[in-house]
Amino acid sequence: MNVPKDMDLIALLSGFILDKDDDTPLRLSEQENALKDLSCSDESLGVWIEKWDFPFLIETLMLDDAVFSQEFPGVRTTAEERKDLANALEAHCETCPRCHRKRSYDLEWQSRVNRTLAENKKIIGDAITHARGKNKRG
Repeated sequence: MNVPKDMDLIALLSGFILDKDDDTPLRLSEQENALKDLSCSDESLGVWIEKWDFPFLIETLMLDDAVFSQEFPGVRTTAEERKDLANALEAHCETCPRCHRKRSYDLEWQSRVNRTLAENKKIIGDAITHARGKNKRG
């Protein structure tokens, strides 16, 4: 794949994913439709899973206190409270068909992105380096 000098990282990743699997937009649409047919068994937990990418959510909740408070200075919660929420979300996904499926879709997407990053490490690294240089000048 030829990479234009001004291509942003998201467009670059999207291009690599679509080159590898051109039915991605259809798959994502089908996944969205499948989720519409299912209801959540606990909306207080399901709202978290609906709103956020599951791996990102869990990784964020598992940050240590110093990093979490630096990234989210207005949020007052302890590592133990965040861990309890992460455990509750995981347990909920085991019993709720909708959230189980959403978590599966999110994990599958994370796997695709990670594979794309690994397979195109050099080009993506060059794009990041180029973008950093452009941002420092701009």
